[in-house]
Amino acid sequence: MVGIVSRHLADPAFSVASLAGELGLSSRQLQRVCRDLTGLGPADFVRRARLEEAKRLLERRAFRTVKEFAAAVGASARAAYASRGGGTADAGDL
Repeated sequence: MVGIVSRHLADPAFSVASLAGELGLSSRQLQRVCRDLTGLGPADFVRRARLEEAKRLLERRAFRTVKEFAAAVGASARAAYASRGGGTADAGDL
């Protein structure tokens, strides 16, 4: 499961349904399995993976623009992260 999510971090269209399909599970089965293995629902698991990757990239200062950074972690815009925390996205917020 982790490998699949990691391969799709930059894909904003990657969804829980996509993950379930790649694993050959129904959405409900994925919900149960993911919660048993991680303590998180699948949407939260994917979100956390994206945020952890975002934090890593910000700490490395891997991108020159917010747009490049957002694309690398599957966010279509800076607002995708700002809306989660109510502010701008920087390493301290993630």
